[in-house]
Parts: sequence; structure tokens; C-alpha cells
Amino acid sequence: MEDRDQECPLCLELFSIDDINFYPCECRYQICRFCWHRIRTDEDGRCPHCRLSYSENPAEYTPPSPEQITRLKEKGKKKNQEKKQKLVESRKNLAEVRVVQKNLVFVIGLSPRLADPEVLKKQEYFGKFGKIFKVVINNHTVYSGQQ
Repeated sequence: MEDRDQECPLCLELFSIDDINFYPCECRYQICRFCWHRIRTDEDGRCPHCRLSYSENPAEYTPPSPEQITRLKEKGKKKNQEKKQKLVESRKNLAEVRVVQKNLVFVIGLSPRLADPEVLKKQEYFGKFGKIFKVVINNHTVYSGQQ
């Protein structure tokens, strides 16, 4: 594996440690084991690159060495530290922003499926920005674009 991060060309997920040396076809087109399994069980069972049928066993698989595993874990830690540093640097731009009312967010164009206070408080929505005490939804106003 090269030093750059590699991702599965089908699902676009980063390769896990187990996927690094996994080549399911003789053409050496590399995909993750999840996609390989899905193609073999749910689809036509052929390589998306050369269209040859996959065999029962992958063409080439070498388990990662302990050194590779250690190097990848260190690389992951370094990447997380860089991501945290970028987050801190991006917040520096907000240092001179005047906050009129803290904890107030106005959102437009929200799907009715998401317009539920409990859903919006979850971590994957507004909860990732801090503790949300109250969410108010105005169901009577319809936003129709620029006015």
C-alpha cells in the first residue's frame, strides 16, 4: 500500500487494515472485502474492472504484518491530530464575530422528516455543536426561496 490513503472505488470507504493487501481478482483491481462479498452474493459475481467471474477464494490476499498494522495505527492517530488542529484553526476565524444571541439557529428548507425537535438534538445534527436545550419549529411558515 502506498503512503496515501486508499479507498474502495465502489463504496468510497477507506480501506480497513484487512483490505490493504486484498485483491479479489487476477487483474489486481482492488476493492474492499464488503463490496467483494456483496458482488458475489447479491449481484452477478464478476469483477467490475475486467468482468471475469470471481472465484470462491480471492486471487491474492496477504494479511498485514504487525509492522504495517502499527504504522497504519500511528498514521490514523496523526491524521486525527491534524483534523483536530484544522478544527481549532477554523474556529479562529470566528474570534471576531459578534454573537447577538447565543444558542439560536435559524434553519430554512428543512425536510418535514427532520423537523422533529428530538431528531435535531441528536449528535448527527445540531447536537455535535454542543448541548441543545430547546428546538422550536415553525410549521406554519413555508420558505419559498429569495424574497
